[in-house]
Amino acid sequence: MSTVSRVDWDTFYSPGLVRTASVGGMPTEVIGADPVAATQGLTLPAYVGGAGLRPVEPGTVKNRLVLVFNPARPANEKSICLGDAPVAARDGGLKVTAVLCYGGFAYAHGMVTNSAVPGPGAPGYAQSMRDVFVAMMPAVNPHIELDGREWND
Repeated sequence: MSTVSRVDWDTFYSPGLVRTASVGGMPTEVIGADPVAATQGLTLPAYVGGAGLRPVEPGTVKNRLVLVFNPARPANEKSICLGDAPVAARDGGLKVTAVLCYGGFAYAHGMVTNSAVPGPGAPGYAQSMRDVFVAMMPAVNPHIELDGREWND
């Protein structure tokens, strides 16, 4: 069973921003794992567009998702967006910090752990990643809502 933690959003977060970024597949930087294996078959929640993940080289896309496998220290989301994401040796279970970045700015993030899942492609991996995506990409930003609509939708 996966555990999702360290979830938060900036007031800048909106489902519309994620939908716009993910047209043609969500640009995804993968650190600490094989990019193809880490993104294969994964999709974003339907209410943010339902797009698949598209691996990209670090630093090549402004609005993107960054997945850090086995982070070496507690995540500083801004430093992850700026390209500073040291990884540690695998300790036997899945541990991923996921951050939505706009340049060097983190606008949503979460962490998923699952001791029963060794990594990408293993049984339970896709569900663990769905768990963190749903938690960090809500249908409505919990920090800001105006008259039932988000400020930039």
